[in-house]
Amino acid sequence: WMRPTIDFLDNQMAELYQQLQKEYKKDAARLATYTPGEEVVLQLYARSFFRNVAVSEASKTAYQFFKEQANLNVKSYNWQVRAWLALYDFRTKGTSWNSTVASLHELAKSNPSQGMYWNHGNGLKWNEMPIEAHASIMELMHETSSDQGKLEEMKIWLLSQKKTHHWPSTRGTADAIAALLLYKGPRQVNFTDAEGVKVVAGGLRLPHDNKVKAGTSYFLQSWDQNQITEDLANIELSNIGSSVAMGAVYFQYLSDLKMVKQGQAGLTTVSKKMYKEEKKGNSIILVPLDNGTVLAPGDVLVSRMAIKLDRDLEFVHIKDMRGSGLEPYDARSGYKWNGGFGYFENVTDAASHYFFDRLPKGEHVVESRQRVVHRGQFSGALIQLECLYAPEFTAHSDGSVIEVK
Repeated sequence: WMRPTIDFLDNQMAELYQQLQKEYKKDAARLATYTPGEEVVLQLYARSFFRNVAVSEASKTAYQFFKEQANLNVKSYNWQVRAWLALYDFRTKGTSWNSTVASLHELAKSNPSQGMYWNHGNGLKWNEMPIEAHASIMELMHETSSDQGKLEEMKIWLLSQKKTHHWPSTRGTADAIAALLLYKGPRQVNFTDAEGVKVVAGGLRLPHDNKVKAGTSYFLQSWDQNQITEDLANIELSNIGSSVAMGAVYFQYLSDLKMVKQGQAGLTTVSKKMYKEEKKGNSIILVPLDNGTVLAPGDVLVSRMAIKLDRDLEFVHIKDMRGSGLEPYDARSGYKWNGGFGYFENVTDAASHYFFDRLPKGEHVVESRQRVVHRGQFSGALIQLECLYAPEFTAHSDGSVIEVK
């Protein structure tokens, strides 16, 4: 039933080759420098799945020409196209795929939390999507037996992307699932077996009732105040099962805002500094608030948030709380642009909420202005950051007190 499609593909390649022959008939040197487009490489990759169907005689020369020219100019393609070309080369008994695999191993990045991955970038073209590119590389490594035992680490990157991102297309989702189901070696991703994962806190296995949600293995363990001891701070994790396990441990508690201390320096951090606007000649300068700064009704303050991320995050919510003696300088909610990223700012009575579809890796600064309206001591100058679908990626700043005289 696929024969008409395969014949059409073969005819397309033959016609394209004939057109090139006519176009470069008097310029053989120029033909020798011809670089096939990404669509042509994709056609080669698609044809490689049907090796049991012989290539028509009229198309053999075309396929060989496009394969040779693509391999000569392989560095001009992005990684997904290079993976397609390497797979076609491997399936047609070539040797050029070895150099692509060697380059991938040389440029691979790896860490315990994100697994093994490559910096694909985030292009806008159909062949520049990072999820699809990663899945294609995994297919290449698996089929050529070149993964060097790192296949499961590559799966961890795919899963970590799903944790803090979304697979942005049906094609990307299908490619990612296919890559996760690749299997080699004693350990593999198993979506239903969580029996080998063991969590122990204070010498007792969690959860105490041994009940976890099917599918996600999520559980919530609560303690009363008189049950909390220092031993609960010692958490032991082990995995004796056959599947790669990923999870998160986090706890929630209540505290006075002014007593809150910034979370320990980690991979995701957020801090906040308040400044008072003062006129100096024809200019406005920012004076940091400290214990000696005197505020009065009518003063304008600048809240400066500093955000530091070790990875790209999607669906991020930041809550910038205001003291009850302050009011937003601009009370209008709306979408804003801050250099390399955009966000929606929702201004409410007690805080300004920032919603980011995507926050790229690195350091970012977001500012807002507030006006002092009441005298007294006020707390609430606190920032909370959370990745909505991965609550372990969270951070908060110091609590503080603002005094207005």
